Amino acid sequence: MSLIWLPEKTKPQEKSIGYIVVAVLPYLTGRPLDEIANAFISTLRPSTVRVIKHNGAQKCDANTHRVTVYLDERGLIDKIEQECDVELPDGMDGHDLSCEVPGCRVEWADG
Repeated sequence: MSLIWLPEKTKPQEKSIGYIVVAVLPYLTGRPLDEIANAFISTLRPSTVRVIKHNGAQKCDANTHRVTVYLDERGLIDKIEQECDVELPDGMDGHDLSCEVPGCRVEWADG
């Protein structure tokens, strides 16, 4: 019985993963966090929604697809952000990626 040698499939190189915070729904800025705002926020299909009151404490963790709504001192929407995981381009780390898009925050995570 003869054996046939088959070359091993080359394993694709694993990509590095980072976490990125993306500003979303800018047209809700200055509006109350009401049913209308919640309707738009639901279109993002968030894993959770976190509301941070003006000068409120914030836990710095990564929770993919979470939406954070920041309220100003009047209780109106100041900004809305969504956390996303991102496949980092070859040769880039999270800092390099954040430098490519001003205003974007990137947190490094092992992929």
